[in-house]
Amino acid sequence: MFSADDDPRHFTEHDERQASVRERAPWLEFFDSRAQLDAFVQVAELASFRRAAVHLGQGVVSLRRQIGRLERQQGERLFRREGDAVRLTGAGRRLYAVARLIPGVTRTDLLAQPLSRPVTLTLDEPLAHDLLRRGLMTHLRNQPRARINLLHAMPGHALTEDTDVRVLLREPETPPLDDAFLVRRLGCLRFAPFIARRHQTRNALPLEDCLLVQYRPFAALPAFEEWNTLVRQRSVGVLEVDTSDLLRDCLTWSAAIGLLPHYSHRLDRNLLPLDTLLADTPAQDVHLLVRRDISDRVEVNAVVNMLVQAFADRREWLMD
Repeated sequence: MFSADDDPRHFTEHDERQASVRERAPWLEFFDSRAQLDAFVQVAELASFRRAAVHLGQGVVSLRRQIGRLERQQGERLFRREGDAVRLTGAGRRLYAVARLIPGVTRTDLLAQPLSRPVTLTLDEPLAHDLLRRGLMTHLRNQPRARINLLHAMPGHALTEDTDVRVLLREPETPPLDDAFLVRRLGCLRFAPFIARRHQTRNALPLEDCLLVQYRPFAALPAFEEWNTLVRQRSVGVLEVDTSDLLRDCLTWSAAIGLLPHYSHRLDRNLLPLDTLLADTPAQDVHLLVRRDISDRVEVNAVVNMLVQAFADRREWLMD
């Protein structure tokens, strides 16, 4: 015997009511109140309970309680403390990816704030192609009116006065020293020699028949000495280039060998790592630098969070 609740018409009416509620308040599927949704997004984007509380016009203690209740509901930590800032955990990033798409969510509205000038982001050139491009483009899609001045720098080049945020490569255990910048080490990026897969697998070319492509900034780095010695021993068959993109093109279109980040074959199946060519693995530390005098600006923190998350999403590509 069916009860009233078992009546199919009841199910249909119930489902329609639930759908109507979700349509009116899409945040109900993930948050127990609109205030909780806004609190989570504000802390995520400002990387600070204090700044988020000011922006929302409420007390810090109240805000922390809201986030604590949300974490208990989710059954996972959503934030972790890093120095003076709070950053999203993996679970937090997944929830934030959903939250920022909910219509009407209260954002920090970085783009409505008057900016004296764009945030100048400088990337060491080998990093721009893979590790950061997707993160940067996603950030710009979510903040279509953002003002970012993107510059490339050669590894080893000094910091410029107009740089607000920089991600750079350094020799292992030699952090950059500049009192004007806050410095954070993100990890260690390994490099490996690569060749186009078709040349190695189909023709099995000997090394002496391959062109060696030297990325010019690597020529003076001690960590790359084994590779640099191999290049110097060649009297012919060497091409020096100034950009990683040009190096990749050389590997793609000719029987050439060059150094790329060790994960490159995961992104481009046409590339094949030559694991036995070098005895040691060349590596560079990756550092994130932020100008001290503007490190608390909302738009700067948004860029920093984007960079930290881009690397966090690809931890398997970096050595600790």
